[in-house]
Amino acid sequence: DCELVANNGRWARIDTTCNEFYSGSSYRKLGLTSYGNCQQNFVWGWERQPSASLCRFTHRHTVELKTKLEKRTILFIGDITTQHMFHAVCRALGDNDANGFDSNNPKHGDIVKELSSIDKHDPHDISMVYKWAPLATDQVRKLREYEHVTVDMLPDLLVMGGG
Repeated sequence: DCELVANNGRWARIDTTCNEFYSGSSYRKLGLTSYGNCQQNFVWGWERQPSASLCRFTHRHTVELKTKLEKRTILFIGDITTQHMFHAVCRALGDNDANGFDSNNPKHGDIVKELSSIDKHDPHDISMVYKWAPLATDQVRKLREYEHVTVDMLPDLLVMGGG
């Protein structure tokens, strides 16, 4: 049962390409690997659980995530915290520049990304969509945009959050 261990973990540095100590420690204790940048970012990692616990919280590697999410659309609706989750998932899928400074994009706006699948020649990308909606009324309005779309236009996963 994962309920007992859901909070057993810690924040770990992910600037592992610049510091071999953090790289080894994060990998051995939490299963985290590099995101390929030298910024001082942190990511949550769960402590490894014994196999008898039947709880499998773990960091998922990019190849595994891309394989599982191929041909899928993930929709994030919410405030800045939800936007940070969107960028974290993009980084986990190999987009190392996610949430980097881009003067062409507004800080509070919608974002759409098509991330490549494992096979670069296969056009079956992973669609990542973020809709800025800081208030509950904004979130309801954004959800209603999907009220009359065909089933094939609906997202495969919806992540919502707000303060």
